[in-house]
Amino acid sequence: MSKDPEMYVLHLSTPFFTFIQTFQTISHVSSPILRLPHSPFPTKTLRSHKLQLTPPHSISGRMTGALTLYSGTFMRYAMAVTPANYLLFGCHAINFSSQLVQGYRYLNYWNFGGREASLAGKADKAKDEAMGMVGKAEQKLEKVAEDVKGVIPK
Repeated sequence: MSKDPEMYVLHLSTPFFTFIQTFQTISHVSSPILRLPHSPFPTKTLRSHKLQLTPPHSISGRMTGALTLYSGTFMRYAMAVTPANYLLFGCHAINFSSQLVQGYRYLNYWNFGGREASLAGKADKAKDEAMGMVGKAEQKLEKVAEDVKGVIPK
């Protein structure tokens, strides 16, 4: 066996590179059908960390349920086709888990006391703010009373 390094180099004149450089191959590789499963995957991954930024009162229960069923169905479809489409499965698995988290947040807010706890927290915060304002008003009133005592003779 020869140890000549040039023996293992593929030249651009080989049939393989000639096939790759043809217009039909380039147009097929760059077609939207091949890019379609790739495009939503990074956006789903990047958006899944923003789940907690959405306030729970603005989550739609019906839409969350529909998207959960949709993602579950297409996860199954991605495994049912031959060959199995693992990229599509991964995309829908991330979406499925994200929708489950949103569904939990929706149910917690509307059905399991999350709304009442949120409103109670807001009421306590408003009460503390009001008490702080009352304290500041009392201090200013005492200062004005001291100033007035010095001006008005007895």
